[in-house]
Amino acid sequence: AGNKTQSDCLFAYYVSDFDIHGNDLRNFLSLELPSYMIPNDFIHIDKIPLTLNGKIDFNKIVDVNCNKTSLLIVPTNDQELKLVYIWSEILSIESSKISIEISFFALGGNSLKVIMLIFKINEEFDIELSIKEIFMNNTIKSLSALIDEKVEWETYLLYQELKGLDDSSYLDLIKEE
Repeated sequence: AGNKTQSDCLFAYYVSDFDIHGNDLRNFLSLELPSYMIPNDFIHIDKIPLTLNGKIDFNKIVDVNCNKTSLLIVPTNDQELKLVYIWSEILSIESSKISIEISFFALGGNSLKVIMLIFKINEEFDIELSIKEIFMNNTIKSLSALIDEKVEWETYLLYQELKGLDDSSYLDLIKEE
């Protein structure tokens, strides 16, 4: 069950014997749903209130203001901080309100903004990201880990290339730079 309180805010109520962290629900739903259909927030309720006719009684469900950063987790390193600033610029959100564990799409990202994000990240970190990689790594935390992997892989490939050169070829390569 869901309800829109703002044009870009989707939240869901769920019934469970225990409280489930929103990121766990988001990750589960992302396996089956496109990102724009995944709620910004999840509200745990004991039971779904029903009218006498057996339909959902929306008047008895607590109305929620959309809180896009319900749990603010701050950057832990310079790379995450750079990503926060990039997201802030693209999404027009204050950097102090961006959590590293909230999805780019939950904060208002869309396919057009993904293109802008890829361009900025590729430029800032000198790597090549694809659209698919952004959709699969849509939090700053997971995106930062992906960037680390890509940088390590590119460094490894460069090392292998340089390792195969003899001294004169290596000096020629340095002179070209």
